[in-house]
Amino acid sequence: MTEVVITIFIFIGVIAITAVLFLAWLFFSIARFFIRSINGLSGQSPRRTRDVILQKRCRIDRCGAPNPIGARFCRRCGHELNLEQGRSFQRAAML
Repeated sequence: MTEVVITIFIFIGVIAITAVLFLAWLFFSIARFFIRSINGLSGQSPRRTRDVILQKRCRIDRCGAPNPIGARFCRRCGHELNLEQGRSFQRAAML
């Protein structure tokens, strides 16, 4: 009889812990949603603004894809992005 009671208490304890964890997750998810919606009303987030600033566009008219500043070739079409320098260079292998 005591084994059944202990099993029931363990079962209820596991359910209680699961419920507490679920409610905590639900609370933080709702809070994060409201914080993101409030930040969305004030404009873009700082990370997105920084990403837009640190990009350069492909100079090919049909492409125009955004690429990171340090990229040598376009991610979409593969054309060289250093066309404004007027020359291309190759790196020498160091042994």
